[in-house]
Amino acid sequence: MNRKYLSFLIIFGFLGLGASVFFIWKDFSKVSPIRSQPRRDVGVAPDQGAVIKAPDLDGPVNVTVDLPAVTVEQAKETITRLTASLKKNNDLFGDWVELGLYRRLLGDYGGAAAAWEYAGAIRPKNSVSFNNLGDLYTYQIKDKARAEKNYLMALANDPASIMAYEKLYELYRYIFKDDKKAKAVLKEGVSKNPDFSQRLQYLLDNY
Repeated sequence: MNRKYLSFLIIFGFLGLGASVFFIWKDFSKVSPIRSQPRRDVGVAPDQGAVIKAPDLDGPVNVTVDLPAVTVEQAKETITRLTASLKKNNDLFGDWVELGLYRRLLGDYGGAAAAWEYAGAIRPKNSVSFNNLGDLYTYQIKDKARAEKNYLMALANDPASIMAYEKLYELYRYIFKDDKKAKAVLKEGVSKNPDFSQRLQYLLDNY
């Protein structure tokens, strides 16, 4: 079975995140074009110019969720493989994204955030890592300011990401409790994507 497809099944089955999993995974097949983008000076955050060092790949994997032992073992094996790959070449965007996925699966939210923050630093024009961070900061770490920042970065890089508009709308409506911003982001999504924003229009019409 294809390794990435198996990864999807594991995450879908045990995180129970439904659409959020699709959101995280939906653009992963597009990693190759992203890898071909010019690399930013290593470790420079795209939004504020702050230096981000590569995460400590030898740091422990903190398992904080209750999963079957076989799932934990398989996830740790994958993390070991990705870690070895990144020690040889820390410019592998796809490996950083996947490392974050498996660390999140195990409940190592700090490790997941570090992997995705660095992925964004070396590929500042991608949307996948910023989408993932927005989701992580919303639902696990519960830092709404960082969630907003990352969703906005994802949309700046990919204005066609309908799911990102919906996630940001949910953040504004249910966590910030800011109806004005929630409606505004739906309107923006519809305006920028008139041909495939029916879901956003439905949410706006039924607000």
